[in-house]
Amino acid sequence: MPCRRTARVIVAGLVGLGIFLSVTGSDSLAQSTGTPADDIARPSFSPQRDTYRASEVDPVTLAILSDALLRLQFLAVAALESEEDVGLAQSGVVRAYLARRQMDKATEIAERIADPVWRARSFLWISDYVRIVLKDASGARAWMDRAVAEVRDQPPSNRVTDTYGIAANRLAQMGDPDAATATAQLIASRQDRVRTLREIASVILASSDDEATRQAVATVLRQTFEEASLLPKTQDLSQAYLLMDIGAAQLAAGDTAGAQVSFATAQVDIMNGASDVRMPALIQLAAKMVEAGNQRGGMIVVRMVPEGAYRAEALSAVSAALGRRNIDAAVPLFRLAEEEIDRIEDQSTRFRAITYLVARETEIGRLKDAFETAFKITEDVPRAEALLGMGRVLIDQGKLPEALVLKDYIPYIGMRAQIMAAVALGRGLENDPEGASALLAEALDPTGFPTLPEYVPDALDAVLSAQIKVGLESADQAIFSRARDLSEVLTTDLAKVRALVQVAIAEARRGRIEDAQKTISAAYRIAFENKGDQGFNSALLAISLAQLAAGDLLGAYDTAARIPEPPLGVDLPRTPDGGFDVPRYQALIRVAAAAGRLGDPNFGQEVTDKIGVDPAKAVGLAAVAIAMSNQSADLIDVINDIRDGALLSPNYEALAQDTPVPAAPSDTPTTADAPAERPENSMEQAPTLAPLPETGN
Repeated sequence: MPCRRTARVIVAGLVGLGIFLSVTGSDSLAQSTGTPADDIARPSFSPQRDTYRASEVDPVTLAILSDALLRLQFLAVAALESEEDVGLAQSGVVRAYLARRQMDKATEIAERIADPVWRARSFLWISDYVRIVLKDASGARAWMDRAVAEVRDQPPSNRVTDTYGIAANRLAQMGDPDAATATAQLIASRQDRVRTLREIASVILASSDDEATRQAVATVLRQTFEEASLLPKTQDLSQAYLLMDIGAAQLAAGDTAGAQVSFATAQVDIMNGASDVRMPALIQLAAKMVEAGNQRGGMIVVRMVPEGAYRAEALSAVSAALGRRNIDAAVPLFRLAEEEIDRIEDQSTRFRAITYLVARETEIGRLKDAFETAFKITEDVPRAEALLGMGRVLIDQGKLPEALVLKDYIPYIGMRAQIMAAVALGRGLENDPEGASALLAEALDPTGFPTLPEYVPDALDAVLSAQIKVGLESADQAIFSRARDLSEVLTTDLAKVRALVQVAIAEARRGRIEDAQKTISAAYRIAFENKGDQGFNSALLAISLAQLAAGDLLGAYDTAARIPEPPLGVDLPRTPDGGFDVPRYQALIRVAAAAGRLGDPNFGQEVTDKIGVDPAKAVGLAAVAIAMSNQSADLIDVINDIRDGALLSPNYEALAQDTPVPAAPSDTPTTADAPAERPENSMEQAPTLAPLPETGN
């Protein structure tokens, strides 16, 4: 009697070829042992070596395996236990076929997915394809309706909630606010329902600014407010912040009356909250009320804030809100904020209040006042931090020349380099690569002041990214060398590893592969000298990304396989794509996707075999399928998307713009023992891949 998994293998064959296939008995694909990949050989699919022996499958099944996508689907069905995990992997094949412009095959796979949620998700991706690529609005809406119908009778779950949320957002993008709102109302959890309603309001408002659109948004937001006001109160005042956010959106939609009601309700919640979280909420509320035109109400809230640093921040926030409508009217309130600051006795508290005031003055363009205010800070480091905050505001506003002036008053490399890198990027985008590189080189020059380690990682990231994007290649050696030297000031070895990874990725991006490999080797050595320390696993993850950037697919695989399995019996953090946010699985998934993107899905499948839990394995198989077909996306862009926990999908916009290229027939046999050649240094031209932020293990 065939086992359940064997039966699913049979179904996979039927889906692939549309014929009846009989398979009896099969071995399970091995789960990961968590051991290093010391014995790695370049993998290729072979009936003589694979778990499915030639004696166990007939020639028709072997024909299925000749097509990479069908092979991946076959292996997913065979290797995974639950319908949910199989559906996730099959949805990757759906997305891959869409990236190949083979909608008929995508539809065939999608309709046969057993799991209703992943079947619905696949219908949503097909809807996107029909809307954006085929430009068929009515057809896209029909697929959307099918997706919603698939989950309408399913019991509440996070997966169902996410599906409704995606559908509601898409309907809002399609210009149907009523349908979007109705879909959001199907979400069982009030908290999630409110969040989705708030999101679709933003989508609708971003689509147009005419009166009809604003009225539609106001209607959605009033429903959102009604739902939000029924949420249970929490100690962290999250409901109050949500109400303030709704009020701000109502204000943007022109519903001033609705905004005032939202703010008033938020005020009641704040005053009933715990005192230790009340002050920041009151400060934000006061500013939003003034911005809504209720200056009297905002000042009443300010007076609820006790004198001292909180009162100074409240006055600063209200001043900036008022200044956005009338800059001159803000001056008296800024003066009151300064007077309040002068009465603060604790020096560090006073410096923080001044820093906040400097940022608010900068926001509304009172740059001279902001600069003078910053110099009321009498210590070098806090003053530099205030000026850095001022520079960040100016950069966000696009005022790059004004921001650059501040470099002469910030003596610390880690701070000034962040501003100079942003300005250099602007110069490069204006076709001045020489000026950009000169500024970037200056950014890392010694200043005679101590280097503050806590600011170095952000500085390196900013400078290296800007140099790669807009700088002259002739300046690479000097900038990369200085960046490598700066990594030495970091206080922990694993922090040095992350900095070296940044340098290695930049070197690889420029085609300096030998230099990148030396830098990676240094990072690897430091990491293993600290094996067992907090952050070791994340350091190996970062190293594997650098190896991918340098084109060392096998090295990245080996590094990823050396990351230990997560401990048993522990709830692991999940990612939006259904996987697990743990270094080992994330590293292996990236390597698998890279293999797919480089045209070696057999290698990608072998990498996923090292993943020890089915949901993450399913994500890996899906990533291989999508990366293999997403030829419009750069390899590192694909890996970045995985890093961000995104559900990978075809680049529909690129597909809509490109001239369709006839796809190779999926049933064309390929030589199983001759996988695609992996070109040497094939990732030289990849864009910069930043390492993951520091997390635990």
